[in-house]
Amino acid sequence: MQSSKKEKKFISVVVYLHNVEDYIKYFLKSVIPVCENHFEQFEIVCVDDGCTDGTGDMVRRELPGSTVLQGNGELWWAGGLQMAYDWICENQLPDQDPVLICNDDTTFAEDYLETGIRLLRENP
Repeated sequence: MQSSKKEKKFISVVVYLHNVEDYIKYFLKSVIPVCENHFEQFEIVCVDDGCTDGTGDMVRRELPGSTVLQGNGELWWAGGLQMAYDWICENQLPDQDPVLICNDDTTFAEDYLETGIRLLRENP
């Protein structure tokens, strides 16, 4: 069920990728509807850390509006998140807009983001 009141804010969803083509398909099928239902705008920022299985290409093909940052295969998870963070800061993410950092095998309940935003507001 789609929420009748969307967040006015923008959300960035960050995910690190390294040879996870099978997982990322399920991740995208889970996260995109939740973002669409709760935010007026969102972006998916993926870090392709030297994928050799076509993961990054699949994301580019399936989500042409997404951002896929290219790593060299030696970033690992923390380095990939740093690359995404740097990119978000350089591309003027508005203050107070949330960034959701996810693993590629994460799935989301329909109320996940709504609950998270509410908790952030209640506990600044």
